[in-house]
Amino acid sequence: MKNRVTFPVAHLRAAFILLFVAASAVLPSGPAQAGHISLFFDSSGRRIPAEGGGRNAARYARTDEGDPLGNVTREYYPVSGGSFTEIMRTVGENEPYNRKAGRRLPWKLDWTVGLSYDYSYKYLVDDAGEKLHAAIEISGIALRDSGTATLPSLIDDTSLNPVEKNLWEGYLANITTHCRDVFSIVRDPKIAKEVRDRLGEINYLIFDYSGDMDIGATIESYLQEDAARAGQDWVREINGRIAAYEEVTGFGALPEKRKQFFDKFP
Repeated sequence: MKNRVTFPVAHLRAAFILLFVAASAVLPSGPAQAGHISLFFDSSGRRIPAEGGGRNAARYARTDEGDPLGNVTREYYPVSGGSFTEIMRTVGENEPYNRKAGRRLPWKLDWTVGLSYDYSYKYLVDDAGEKLHAAIEISGIALRDSGTATLPSLIDDTSLNPVEKNLWEGYLANITTHCRDVFSIVRDPKIAKEVRDRLGEINYLIFDYSGDMDIGATIESYLQEDAARAGQDWVREINGRIAAYEEVTGFGALPEKRKQFFDKFP
């Protein structure tokens, strides 16, 4: 598509209304049309066909009521031992590979994000029959997210003495808090606002016009491409913030550093 142009809302309103009123009596134009955009992305920014990307973890996962992770689904890998030292040895043997860290860690958080909105448009063709002008109205912008945390689960704690049990529970609480922090970055309302604002900026498009073009498909294709760029930029912003958090906290090894990060990014 060539010569696609967007303008700020105020410019669009004045320019398009004047153009439409002046030209609608003599130029080809169309009634208001509507459509819907909906895209999802994994944590690498890759577009996925639906929320969750087709992952089928239902048999192995559950969401615990009252869970500090909120609505993040948990998956578990088994660990065992009669002491905290033995438990940590089996954690090391069974812990999942963390792609972002490039190594195995006792926890993993997979997440996806999605965006959607409704749109309507009116259009007209200029008097030379060369350009199509479209006024776009975006509404109902919605952002979504989902997450799955992989954590260790102690098979049997009955052989632990109170001190060992407290050590284990404290360790598990620390890595659970770490996963919660990472997902809170995924859901950061400031980042989300930037995405919403960007999506809402599209309001006026100009295309090269030909008599056989599918106007609706042309507009939808542009909106899909723009939404894909917005979604990928959203994922990059999230990943940049997560990387900063992991650097400060040592991927959960330094929980006392959490405050340092959140003081910088409240």
